[in-house]
Amino acid sequence: MRKILFITTICLLTLTSACSSISAADLSKYEGMKLDKALYESLQNEDWSGMASLAKIAMKKFENDDIGYFYMGIAEHEYEHYNSALKYYNKALELATDEEKFDIYQNRGLTYYKLGKTNLAIKDYKKALEIKPDNEVLKEQLDYFVGKTKYFRIK
Repeated sequence: MRKILFITTICLLTLTSACSSISAADLSKYEGMKLDKALYESLQNEDWSGMASLAKIAMKKFENDDIGYFYMGIAEHEYEHYNSALKYYNKALELATDEEKFDIYQNRGLTYYKLGKTNLAIKDYKKALEIKPDNEVLKEQLDYFVGKTKYFRIK
């Protein structure tokens, strides 16, 4: 029994010393990457409930990161809670880097479209195209939105 306890203690000490070289920031980044992967998988599986739960965790744990707010916006959009989705997308845009803003603008634009705010949808799609000007799918969607508003003035 003592031999097992001794070996267990040695193993724990070895693991502790190996893990001590991992900083809190590195651990937090790793946790964030795992959470991001889980959120993406919930998107792929169209698991809106699971996505909302994970997004709440992300918003609490990583409150200065856009990821939780972005995915909560997607979940709210899928539940047809469009005004709530806009709130989360707006917060995500405040926190996102320029490169991360592409997906947020695209999703927020679609949400504006669902709310009948086509001119705002067009503005968001144009902002997204400034980030990724070669995105053909986005260009086609923008052409569709512009066609829907051809009788209205677009700024």
